[in-house]
Amino acid sequence: MKAPFAATLCLALGVVLAACAGASAPVAAPVAAPEGLAARGEAAGIHNLAEVTPGLFRGAQPEGDASFALLASLGVKTILSVDGSRPDAEGAAKHGIRTVHIPVEYSGISRGEQARIARVALDLPAPLFVHCHHGKHRGPAACGIAWMARTGVSPEAVIADMKVAGTDPKYAGLYGDIGAFRPPTAEELAAVKEEDLGPSARLPDLVEAMVQVDATFDRMKAVKKAAWKTPASMPDVQPAHEARILAERFRELGRMDEAKGKPSDFQGWREDAEKAAWALEAALGRGDDAAAGAAMDRVAATCNACHDVHRNARAR
Repeated sequence: MKAPFAATLCLALGVVLAACAGASAPVAAPVAAPEGLAARGEAAGIHNLAEVTPGLFRGAQPEGDASFALLASLGVKTILSVDGSRPDAEGAAKHGIRTVHIPVEYSGISRGEQARIARVALDLPAPLFVHCHHGKHRGPAACGIAWMARTGVSPEAVIADMKVAGTDPKYAGLYGDIGAFRPPTAEELAAVKEEDLGPSARLPDLVEAMVQVDATFDRMKAVKKAAWKTPASMPDVQPAHEARILAERFRELGRMDEAKGKPSDFQGWREDAEKAAWALEAALGRGDDAAAGAAMDRVAATCNACHDVHRNARAR
């Protein structure tokens, strides 16, 4: 028996035996963050950075070399990304940090994904940093899985931390999976192979396309925050051109075979989002800030409506 798996087995059996003996899982509040940790994260390009328990951090996607340097200074040895986009494994490796990519859905974390996250938490070098895109929804939930697998902390403590992180209550699947969590069995952990813990998971084409839409829309939100000008932190972003890219991404979605097979409500929301993005480009081109704001609101509203049905809710 290999040493890492032996450690996993012992820890898993310990949690299970405690439960069978009627012992209740410990309830623990998140540890107090080191002074200025969140501010240091913001400065280095990691939003929402926090340490939930010694050796376990969560936050947003690292952005640039400074973010990996900060994680290395905190002792982080492993990064777990649960975001849809491919993580910068090469950038992390330059600082001696291993990356594992286990993308999860907003609708919840499957049992197989929970087992893979537990293997990362139990077997790979610590400290561990867990992130999604914004560090608010999927990341805190996945971090909670790692926390419960590693220490046996209660679901209530994890849910409290998710609320601190800003996890939206509308992601009922994430909260539900945390509330119903039970430690993976030894058999479930043994079924996780090394290739399941790689630095870049293969994603369906539609998921890849949606990741690009989200990234472009995030840049447009930065443009809006900068009063419809080029954001100081994004000198290459030209507002009207970025709006055109957003519209083109929605158009390309409609040409994908997987998207064509979606229900009519999905098709309608995609078309509405594309039309709103073209309207956004036109408004920015003529300098009409009010119209630009209205168009952005329409894009957001159609995306949110579609997400509530086709992304946030678990398929039955």
